[in-house]
Amino acid sequence: MLYDLRFAVRMLLKRPGFTALAALTLAVGIGATAAVFSLVEGVLLTPPPYRDPDRLVIIPSVRIDSQQVERIEGMPAIHWMDWQQHATSFESLAAHGWTFNFRIDNAGSESIEGMVVTPEYFRVVGVQPMLGRAFTAEDAKPGQPSSVIILGHEYWQRRFNGDPAIVGKTIRMSRRDAPPTIIGVMPPGVRFLPSPGASQEPNYDVDATVDFLSPGAPNPQRLKFSMWDVVGRLKPGVTPAQAQTELGLLVARQAKDDHDLEGRSPRVEPLVAEMNRDGRRILLPLFGAAALVLLIACGNTAALLLVRGLQRQQEYAVRTALGVGRMALFRQVGIESGTLALIGGVAGVALAFGIVKVFKLIGGNAIPRLDAVSTGWPLLLCGLFSALFAAMLAGLVPALRASRMDPIDALKNTGSRSSAGRGERRLLRAVTMIQTALTLALLVGAGLLIRTMHNVANVQAGYSLDRVLAMTVTAVQGDWSDFHHRALERVSHVPGVQRAAFAWGTPLTGNDWPGLVEIEGHPVMKPSDRIALPLRAVTPGYFDLLGLKLVEGRDVRDTDDRKAPAVAVVNQALADRYFAGTPAIGKKLWLGGRDRPSTDIVGVVANARTGDLT
Repeated sequence: MLYDLRFAVRMLLKRPGFTALAALTLAVGIGATAAVFSLVEGVLLTPPPYRDPDRLVIIPSVRIDSQQVERIEGMPAIHWMDWQQHATSFESLAAHGWTFNFRIDNAGSESIEGMVVTPEYFRVVGVQPMLGRAFTAEDAKPGQPSSVIILGHEYWQRRFNGDPAIVGKTIRMSRRDAPPTIIGVMPPGVRFLPSPGASQEPNYDVDATVDFLSPGAPNPQRLKFSMWDVVGRLKPGVTPAQAQTELGLLVARQAKDDHDLEGRSPRVEPLVAEMNRDGRRILLPLFGAAALVLLIACGNTAALLLVRGLQRQQEYAVRTALGVGRMALFRQVGIESGTLALIGGVAGVALAFGIVKVFKLIGGNAIPRLDAVSTGWPLLLCGLFSALFAAMLAGLVPALRASRMDPIDALKNTGSRSSAGRGERRLLRAVTMIQTALTLALLVGAGLLIRTMHNVANVQAGYSLDRVLAMTVTAVQGDWSDFHHRALERVSHVPGVQRAAFAWGTPLTGNDWPGLVEIEGHPVMKPSDRIALPLRAVTPGYFDLLGLKLVEGRDVRDTDDRKAPAVAVVNQALADRYFAGTPAIGKKLWLGGRDRPSTDIVGVVANARTGDLT
């Protein structure tokens, strides 16, 4: 065996051009496959750090509005409080919600993301603080800011250097009369659970790790508001479908007694599947493409080895004539192919490390939990198995051909130019056809992807982002309106700045605050049928800054403050849909219901992918 290995190395070094070409071909296929598998393993195959995560489910609320459009939102507390008492499919249920705040110190402030959770949350997900204690019922006071918080492990390490004596200390936060006391630190890897109600918030990042947790309890005055997300732990043997059937019956019973709760149904979804939904959509097609690249690389290498085997017919014949058995010849060619694949595998693993780093740099916002992917043993093992697969696929056929070769026929051609016989030509044609089919499949997929990206890039946005800079700022204390005015005045005087404006949610960020709206001239609707439209709060100059043309009416003004009647600017699509044939200017809207003050439409802007209402 050692002799065969030394001989294989000598033969590969004898033809450095062939060796480099074949090894590089395999390295590309192995590197791409190992890199994508490392991403799949880290994102899709690694379970979240919760106890028995397969039994965890999230329960959003699904509503159908008057236009028969399904929308997913948070769950009213009146529902999940009833489930805690009467549902038999769950071991326990908890509510949570996304929040953000600002930590303040002598150097300034920083935005931090957190979760408001009911005390049952830790029992449901099966995770307890690694330092300190969890929340109790006494910590959660309805309608009052909490006096205690728990820090996320990553934030504790990043901002407090992993201080083991952090429990008992306080932390200054905005919009808090008194600094809350730190009572615990969570273990590593705790992330946000999917939150439909917060998905449109500008600072929401479901893939981030949690900076802090705060205790929460439902406000008795707002039990019907869709403001909570619900997570539950199923009892052993209970399926999500069975749990959904039970919850549907409980919700229907409540709706029968209270018509404000009509038109709503729960949707029980496995937590792991929901957390991996975006990752599957991106990574699985990518893994299929990488597997095609590996197969093409193996086919190319097999073709190179076959051609090289034709050039070594006399060598194989002489070795056979001198007494080398067919199994020994088979072993020699196999070891040579395996050595070549090993070289390609080492280069491929090195390439895979670089690919994973690039993915983590450019794809952090597109692929969930990508920051948790590590380039360790999974990547190395995938590279090793890919190399073995490549060696078998690329080297098996040449080895079989060499072991079956007739030495007498080969020796007859000694001194003449080697040529492929009918069997060799048939084999080469088959390899070529397979390579062509795989390459065409890969090219078609790449072509469709390029076409899709081209079409997306050519969609008319309706606004101009040339020389536009966006940043997130807010006041940590005091009057926000006064802060906005002072900040805009100072930014407007910065050299090079032509215009400045504030907006709650900006284009291309996916942040559109959805609100339930009723429109003048349309029938009064019950809450479940009200139209949900994306809203955006802006300051004067926003439309001019983005190049949004004002079709009719006027822009918002500095005088449109809290003391003045509420006004709104709508886009042309909304005006055409709900005020066809009549002017939209002067019409009224009601945000949240007609029992609230109306909002007058004062302007219409051209259509743009920024929302319907401003």
